[in-house]
This record gives sequence, structure tokens and C-alpha cells, in this order.
Amino acid sequence: MRKIISVIYLLCFFSLVNTVSAQITFTASSETPQCDGANFCVDISVTNFDSVTSFQHVYDWDTTIMQLTSFTDLMPIGIGTDPNGLPDSLVSGRAPYSWIDLSFPSVGATLADDFVIAELCFSTNNIGTGMVNFEGNNTTLQTVSAIVNGVNTPNVPTDYNSGTVTVQDTEDPVINCPANVVLTSNGTNVSGIAPTSFTDNCGVASVTFSMVNNGMNVGGGNDDASGQFFGPGTTTVTYTVTDESGNTGTCSFDVTLNTAPAGDDALQFIPEVNFDCDAGTVSIDMLVTNFDSITGVQFGIQWDTSIIDLIGATNGALPAAATYNQVSDSTLLFLWFPFSGSPLSLADSSIIFTLDFTLTGALEIPLLNIISFTGIPIGAGQIQNGTDVNLTHDVDFFCMPEILNVIDNTGPMIADCPMDIMVSNDADSCNAVVTWTAPTITDNCGIDTIIVSHMPGETFAVGTQTVTYTVTDIGGNME
Repeated sequence: MRKIISVIYLLCFFSLVNTVSAQITFTASSETPQCDGANFCVDISVTNFDSVTSFQHVYDWDTTIMQLTSFTDLMPIGIGTDPNGLPDSLVSGRAPYSWIDLSFPSVGATLADDFVIAELCFSTNNIGTGMVNFEGNNTTLQTVSAIVNGVNTPNVPTDYNSGTVTVQDTEDPVINCPANVVLTSNGTNVSGIAPTSFTDNCGVASVTFSMVNNGMNVGGGNDDASGQFFGPGTTTVTYTVTDESGNTGTCSFDVTLNTAPAGDDALQFIPEVNFDCDAGTVSIDMLVTNFDSITGVQFGIQWDTSIIDLIGATNGALPAAATYNQVSDSTLLFLWFPFSGSPLSLADSSIIFTLDFTLTGALEIPLLNIISFTGIPIGAGQIQNGTDVNLTHDVDFFCMPEILNVIDNTGPMIADCPMDIMVSNDADSCNAVVTWTAPTITDNCGIDTIIVSHMPGETFAVGTQTVTYTVTDIGGNME
């Protein structure tokens, strides 16, 4: 009997493939330092850094935004190059870096995700945005070797993430104003009113000021308002500090000049404003009182071009040698002295000149400010006891408040007055709350007062009651 023996061949095929469990990633952190000249650091971190035996790459950055100050190698083992001493690292914005595991046999370095392997520190050059890159992505400049399946394998899959550096200044500067100032004068130069302090986290570029009196811009400039001329009433001075990034801070204070009382014999200049609403024109007569034995007068005149625009100046009772020099769109210099050398006397309420304007905005009083110019202060001369004496402003002569005359032959208009309203009383009451839309009120010249007998939303008793709107314009016309 024969036995049959079966032979079974078991064939097993397999392939050995070098694979990496996940792609190694190098990432430069993004930073937002404050201010030009600030110091900051960019961290280089890694993920999936498993059994790496060596790597090399080149950092580069925007030198218009940042300048390298130091490089720190934070790899826990092995040895890396130090780019701190390389000249091109400081000038061209490039820093080559390489690292190798020197152990034998090499097992490579394995690091936790987000481990920081290097730190690049910079100082900022400018406000703006720049990048910290890994130069030549996936080229011979960037190589990584790692142990894969027991074999030291070059050029394992790697990715690189650039960092964004945004140098910014989002903090407003701070400025502090002096205390309010109160003086007795009809107009004078005020000193000692500079800002008490101004600071900024990055650097102050400029300080400016503006001056507003009764809604009219009466001055402005750079630095501080000390030495500026202030007219009667309350002038609000606003300081604005601007930093190098355009951020601003402001503060304000008031300079109040209470009108100085003029003596019975004091020389007075009195502006009389004649406002013709229908024509839209303004003429200002400069009247004088106690103009006795005067040998010369000089002062500047300022106005707001958003309200009035000069047409021209007309001489009045003054003889030859009166000049009207329009220095700018909003200023005029008035000078007068007698050619004859003899002093001049004029009757009270004489008009020495008239300024004609077109109205460009809403009328506001005062329209004019009497001011000094550099080297030409407000002044007047008078013969006293045979001697030509320089009169002192606000002591011997005064610039008085304006007198307003309104020429207005057109009354105000009341439109869209509600029709008669009939309502039922409220439940359990002999009254009712009644509301309506108020009428539209306009005037060609300006509203002075509006008197309303009852307001919308009032409670009315049962019966008939009349609601009356009474409007008076600044010319005294009533509707």
C-alpha cells in the first residue's frame, strides 16, 4: 500500500517601505510688537518631530520692518550652528541654521508638539507688517533627516509655516491742559497756557491748538497757545497731540475775558453790525467815542470765513493815510496816522470805516475779533498836555462789544400745522392724552423764540382747547 504525502508550500510576500507617521512641521510664531524701536522675539516651534537626526534651513525677514538682535538655539541635544556672528544676518535679513544629532549610533531627537527649538529676537525699524520666512521651501536649503524603520533617511516630508510680524501703535497719546483762565479785559495776549504734560507709549509727532469763541474759529497753530490774542467772552482752547502712528489725544480749557469797564473819557471803538437778511449781506461800521486829539490807530481784525466773506473796506471819517491790508482770507490789518502830523478829533458815533461782507453761514455774534499781529500790537496815540502818548489797551482805550442791527422784512413761516383733533376721553377718566406731529418752523434770518401753549403728549380735559405756536425771528417779526 502506497502512502501519498502532500507537500504544501506556504509563500509569504511582504515589502519594506520607509514611511513617516506624520509630516514634520516648522512654524515661526506671529507677533504684534508695539512701536517703532520695540524689542520682540519670534519662536520657531515644531510638530511631529520624531527621531530627527539632522535638519537645515535658512530664516529670512523683512529688514525694513525688523533687525535681528540675537539668535538662541534651544535644541536639547546635538549641536547647531550659531548665526549671530554672520554679517549677512544683520544686514541682508538672512540667517542659515543647521542642527545634527552627534550620538552614535544616532537615534535622533523626538520632541513634543509645539516645542520651541530656536528663538530669533529683533528690534523694530518701522510701523508696518513683515514676514519671518523659511527661505527656499523644500529645496536643498531645507533638508530634514530622520530615523524611519530603523534607517537614517534623508529628505523626509516636511512643511514650513511663516510668521507675520505686525508692528503697530494702537494706543492714543495723552495730553493734559492747564486750568481755566479768567481775566478782565476787552482783549489781550495771554501767556502761560501751555499743556501741563503730554506723553505717548511710542513717541509724540506734534502738538497743535485751536481757539473757538462763540462758535467761531479765532486762532490755531503748533505747539501751544501762549502769547495768542484773546477777545472778550469765553474762548475754548483745544490741544491735540498726535503720535507717530496718527493716534490722537485732546484736552480743552477756557480763557474767559470779562469786559473791562470803559471810563467816561476813554477812547472807544464800537463795531455796529447791520445784517440785511433779505439781501444776505453784512456791513459793519466801526464807530468811535471820545476820539479826541488822536495821532494814530492800529489793530488787526479777524473773522470766520464759514460765516462771512469780506467784500471790501470803505474809509469813513478818517482823512488820508488810512490803510486796509487784507493779510489773509480771514484777517485784515487797519492802520491810520495823519499825514499832516496834526492830531484828529471826531464827533462821538463817527464811523471811521465800514467793512462789507457776504453771509456764508449762520449769523453768530460776535462776528469780529480785534487782534494783534506779530510786531504790530493793538495801539492808539493821543496828544496829552502837548505830548504824544501811547494809549494802553483796556486802560486808556477799549474795543467794545458789537451792536447788532437786523434788517428783516420777512416774518417766520409755520408749515404743516396739524388739523383739528377730536379724541375720546380715556377709560374711567374725564381726560385724554393727546399727541401730534409738531409743525415745521423756518425763517430767512433766524429764529429768536418759539412759544408753544401745549406740547404733544400732554393730558387735556374734556372740552375744546386751542394749541398755539408763536414764533419770533431775530428781526422781531412774529408769526
